[in-house]
Amino acid sequence: MQTFDNYVYIYNASNKGYLAYVEDNTLKEVYKNTNFEMAINSDSNQPVFFIRRSNSVLQFDKKKEKLEEYNLQVKTGYNIKTILCDQKYFIIVFCADDMPDYAYLISREDITNVSFSCE
Repeated sequence: MQTFDNYVYIYNASNKGYLAYVEDNTLKEVYKNTNFEMAINSDSNQPVFFIRRSNSVLQFDKKKEKLEEYNLQVKTGYNIKTILCDQKYFIIVFCADDMPDYAYLISREDITNVSFSCE
């Protein structure tokens, strides 16, 4: 479980992720999904989420109180394994069955404008 501002993120052993807003001691669901994970992040003011084994990255927009979802352009067969990030950069690791993993360092600003070749 992780918290930031009035938000709570929970991930359980069944690979279910849940993001909620705390209001009047009650959780108001923002998003939930299987394999919905929070990126390892050194800056909790800019949380980043992803759907493991897909190509979806979700960045939290506190002003709009919603997640903005981006589908990364990745070579067929490859999906996100994990993401690490800080205020300026992502390290994204992609995996595919019986293929080598590939890691990329990309700026947060460029995340929607890059194609990942995994070669």
